[in-house]
Amino acid sequence: NDYVIHDMCDQDFIHNHKKLLNPLDHANCILMMGNFLVHVNHIQLVYESCPVLDHGLGLGDIDRRDRQNWRSAQKLTFPKVRQCIQTLIDGALPGTRPNAALLGTQTYLQVVWYYVEIFCSEEASLLTRIKYAAIMTHFLAIWRNSVYRDDHLKLATNFITRETYIDVLLSCHFAVMLICYMRANFPQQECCLDLSGSDLVEDFWSKNGQWVGNHHNYNYADLRRNSTHMIRLEEIRVDPSAPEFAKPHPKQESIW
Repeated sequence: NDYVIHDMCDQDFIHNHKKLLNPLDHANCILMMGNFLVHVNHIQLVYESCPVLDHGLGLGDIDRRDRQNWRSAQKLTFPKVRQCIQTLIDGALPGTRPNAALLGTQTYLQVVWYYVEIFCSEEASLLTRIKYAAIMTHFLAIWRNSVYRDDHLKLATNFITRETYIDVLLSCHFAVMLICYMRANFPQQECCLDLSGSDLVEDFWSKNGQWVGNHHNYNYADLRRNSTHMIRLEEIRVDPSAPEFAKPHPKQESIW
């Protein structure tokens, strides 16, 4: 259809998801949304106040020592965590008073949920994903401008990092452009946004390193030799009549 897109950039949504949550407990970063603080202490309050069956969080999800744990990042973004925060805001738990200070953290987790839904949702239509992308980009732009114009706040300490901001914007625009491209050229094919990003490439490099002594140091000859083994293993993995392989490491598993 003479439909050509030039220089379309993308950033891995899994990495962006983790980078969006990293400032919640950063020593030199205090996210401010208007007069409201966005901090992991509010999620810890949920962990201590609400039943574990209501929020599904563990101690390791609050004390986030492993910044690459995507499973933990997903659990923090689940709607049931925000529902528990809303319960604390309303003071609906016995012995608690309404706490409106949690509104900033609840709003931030809601927006991050919109972002992950663009790529990982099992129910959202393509039109809904475009709406989520619009919400994400407009919200970040408005939030950034409010911090920039506030005399008492600074972008370096009260907003997400510049890298995260740009990467998320690129990712949202990429998703919408890919949806439009698939609609115009391949309407009979499914638009698999969950397969976009660079994590699949990094997974390939990591698996290749398992065939050599040092996982992070190998030359082109090692790559050339090991690729045939990896291709054969992948053929066995996708064969329904072949033995099942072990699941990937839990911290990188998608539980969305």
